[in-house]
Amino acid sequence: MSTSVGGGVITGNTVPPDAADHDREVMERELSEKALPEGKVSVPVAGYLYFPITKSKKGAKYQLVYSGEAEPLILSLP
Repeated sequence: MSTSVGGGVITGNTVPPDAADHDREVMERELSEKALPEGKVSVPVAGYLYFPITKSKKGAKYQLVYSGEAEPLILSLP
C-alpha cells in the first residue's frame, strides 16, 4: 500500500483581461457606495474610510486625526 501527494503552481493570470477589468470596476463601485461621505457632517454617519496606499518612506509615522467637538482623536497607523 502506498500514498502519494502532488501539487502544482499555476503562474500568470488565468482571468481574461476584460473580465478582470469588469470585476475591478464592479468592486470599485461597491466599495465607493460603502465609503464615508465626503465633506462636513453634523450627524453621525457610518461607512468605510479609503485612502491610497503609496510607498511609505522608511521609518515614516502616519496618523489619522479626527477633529470633533471635544479633543482630537488620534489613531496611529502602522
